[in-house]
Amino acid sequence: MAQLDEKKAREEISKGIFRPVYFCWGEDQFRAADFLGVLRSKFLEVEIHHGDELDPVILSDSLKSLSLWQRERKLILVRSADAVSARKWERLLETIAAPDEENVLVFLATKADARTRHVQALGKSERAAVVKFDALKEGELGQWASYFARRLGKELRPDARALVLDWCGSSLFDVAQTIEKAALFAGSAPALDEEHVVAVGVKSREESVFPLVDALLGSDARAALDLVERLIPGEEPLQVLGLISKQYHWMLRILALRAEGVPDDGIVQKLRMHPVQFRKLSAAARRFGAWRVTGCLGHVVGADLALKSTREPPRQVLGRLVLDLTAVSEGERPVVRR
Repeated sequence: MAQLDEKKAREEISKGIFRPVYFCWGEDQFRAADFLGVLRSKFLEVEIHHGDELDPVILSDSLKSLSLWQRERKLILVRSADAVSARKWERLLETIAAPDEENVLVFLATKADARTRHVQALGKSERAAVVKFDALKEGELGQWASYFARRLGKELRPDARALVLDWCGSSLFDVAQTIEKAALFAGSAPALDEEHVVAVGVKSREESVFPLVDALLGSDARAALDLVERLIPGEEPLQVLGLISKQYHWMLRILALRAEGVPDDGIVQKLRMHPVQFRKLSAAARRFGAWRVTGCLGHVVGADLALKSTREPPRQVLGRLVLDLTAVSEGERPVVRR
């Protein structure tokens, strides 16, 4: 099957067409998580494994067993697939090649080395679809904004889309959250106008999270935890998470634009950032490096999934996120909990 275009994969899933195996990877973990959410919504039973503790024998048995819902297929997800050892991949490739499996298997990874045997084998397999989630290109963010609105049964008017992009910068996470809130506010209205976006007040709320971001980047876990306690009563947990996410997305974009030779003034203009905010995030981005910033975003994605798919108290989810992010700020290796 080799590479499968993300758009085509989504279209197939919407029509009830599923590939036996998906290998999803790339730096845009929000889009990967969103794709996974679309896929999960089509199954009554979802079974989750983790790459660092995966047992190929158990996974093989699971693939061959029936769903608890009788004849329904089940979705089997392997998170952190880049943590699976080469020896275990040898056994997994044998399992994937078996012709009698009825369930759907998904591997989710942040990285994939094309030189490794399992990546090459998956790329050549007739049973596997490799879906890559690259960073969005210039102009694609607006298309995604319209897609999120359509998914909620709304048309996104040009003035509303322009305002969403202006307020949310390059963060797809923030775009999705803003449109979701605007759609709720719009009620039965068929389209989202500028007034609906203004009503959710995203821009004015950013200022309340700045001290929290300063504490996170400064490795001050105690101050960050205290600020989370103050923010939770007045802000939606997902809104707080979205604003945190935006800062790390900006840091990643700053590093990418710097690597392309874009001057500081050009970056500020391109990302629509305040110069003071740029100076803070630019210094942090230089100190962190792309690898650690990506690790932080992985923690944010994990917190997003926990808030949406578990009953864990938001205060506990955000508190754990604070500890994870400040640990990375102190120089610890980012080990993401999914």
